[in-house]
Amino acid sequence: MNGRFTEVSLKYKNFMEKIYKKITRWNKKIFSHIVPLTYSLLLIESLTYRGFVKKFLVLDITFLIFCTVLSGFLLLLESYFFNKQPKGNLVVFVLKFNHLLFLPLCVSYYILVAVEAENYPNFVYSTFHLLPDNLAPLVLLSAYLLIINKFIVRPIKINPKTVWEKINFWNVVLAISLLFFFLFLAKDILFTVRSSAKTISESIGYINKSKEEKMRDRFGVVYDFARFIRENTPENSYILIPPQEYPWPMTGNVLFFRYFLYPRRLINGGTYEVGVDIVNEKIDYILIAKGELKLDCCGFDYGWPKFKFSGEKIILVDTYDEKGKATTEEMPGEYDPKTFSDTSGWGLIKIRKR
Repeated sequence: MNGRFTEVSLKYKNFMEKIYKKITRWNKKIFSHIVPLTYSLLLIESLTYRGFVKKFLVLDITFLIFCTVLSGFLLLLESYFFNKQPKGNLVVFVLKFNHLLFLPLCVSYYILVAVEAENYPNFVYSTFHLLPDNLAPLVLLSAYLLIINKFIVRPIKINPKTVWEKINFWNVVLAISLLFFFLFLAKDILFTVRSSAKTISESIGYINKSKEEKMRDRFGVVYDFARFIRENTPENSYILIPPQEYPWPMTGNVLFFRYFLYPRRLINGGTYEVGVDIVNEKIDYILIAKGELKLDCCGFDYGWPKFKFSGEKIILVDTYDEKGKATTEEMPGEYDPKTFSDTSGWGLIKIRKR
């Protein structure tokens, strides 16, 4: 009985070895051709647009990438189990060629992402006709092949006699799990690279910016509006500002907004009424404040004051130039929130003194 079982086991082993040798022989041929093909098509898509290859060449680039990864994985298994290194063939040439391309690809991709982060979306494509997002799969594929090359050149030493003892169910599951883990991890690696490139680019650009530019980047329209107020009000002015509620968390915050407007005195008004005694509080100006936050909660809407008021004159912000300097428009002092709903929403009402 034991002799019969041993004979069947040997036949099964020989049969599996023949199948494995055929697979590895064909895999080497496939690998040496599919890698240059995938490289070329990914480069074409980085110069055109995603889906170009499928539309005009009727080839699914994602499927080709998967086949390339699988083919490289089979090469790695052959090196691991049989301690075989391909020599003097196309596989070696392809892996060495990829080894030379890896660093230039990484540097190019990082520079393109940084340049785009420094300017605006699609800047790289409109200027250099290159899509960084489409170049990313090529970088990841090159990194994968570099890992394959590393293990093939210096394979783990395994006694060939114990190969079939190593090929069991759990080892196969582990190997397949590692393959899919890399495919799953590739997206996160790409996201990390893009985020770090953007952060470094923004940090370098931030160092070279003036104080005005830094403040404008940090506080946006609030900083430009504060500059407009300083240029159009005396330093000893008393200014009525919106209540500290949504959507005026900065322009309605006395302690915060005073940083930009000191030594002017700031006093909170009401939402639908003045809320203070204009004469007793010695109010000189009332802000016209649109609101600096997006309206996505709380039921509030843009624009303050929400009450009518008669003043000496109204000074409205028309536009801001690139340096934050406001162009203004003056008009009579009769303020009606319905009338001013179509304006920029930022300005001052000068109080008529008795």
